Amino acid sequence: VEDQVLTAFEEEMLTEAIRSDLEKDHYLIVGSHSAVKICAWTRNQLRGRGGCYKHTFYGIASHQCMEVTPSLACANKCTFCWRHHTNPVGKEWAWKQDPPELIVDLAVKEHLKMIKSMEGIRDGRADRFEEAKTVKHCALSLVGEPIMYPN
Repeated sequence: VEDQVLTAFEEEMLTEAIRSDLEKDHYLIVGSHSAVKICAWTRNQLRGRGGCYKHTFYGIASHQCMEVTPSLACANKCTFCWRHHTNPVGKEWAWKQDPPELIVDLAVKEHLKMIKSMEGIRDGRADRFEEAKTVKHCALSLVGEPIMYPN
């Protein structure tokens, strides 16, 4: 499944240097152009602490939310952006493209691995870790420009 691509583009979005920088910052690369990372609010709720604004306003359980992006590329390098600034820049898609099913499947798999690796942390709540095994929500705001992904 991992070698499926939708387009004729052969160029990889991520160079080894960009990939390495993202991995050092705890991003898990999914396929060839996507990534997942555990959000601080997810960590908080796994410890029984507060959640993000989505929890406050909409009742979304932060420990059941996965932060992901289908595209690490961004069309801008805004000076006020809080996100990682080593990601690729582009105004249109020009890279190898992974199918959406692959991105979702791998993102959930990697997210759950990260959740599992946190089990046993000091002041972690077993009930929250059990609930976190079911991803109910997905925030597409990790890094890059998610709407750039063509599918």
